[in-house]
Amino acid sequence: MITGGRTGDGERLLGVTESVHAERLRRAAIVEGLQQLLFAARLRLSVLQGQTRDEAVCQSLQEVEALLAQCVGLSRSLAS
Repeated sequence: MITGGRTGDGERLLGVTESVHAERLRRAAIVEGLQQLLFAARLRLSVLQGQTRDEAVCQSLQEVEALLAQCVGLSRSLAS
């Protein structure tokens, strides 16, 4: 009986460990996807910045760039 209980505990612990690992992989995939989208947004923003000469628009685009940079920083902290 003691051996059976220990085996059951080991199996439960293994199940929990596998679940935690699967959740980490799922979150890592989400963060990676988020980082790719942020990179794409920054790339498109860079193209827009090069196409406009309007100072007000340029200022707004710089503010958006700063917000995206903050998002990238936060996503990196999630990845670590």
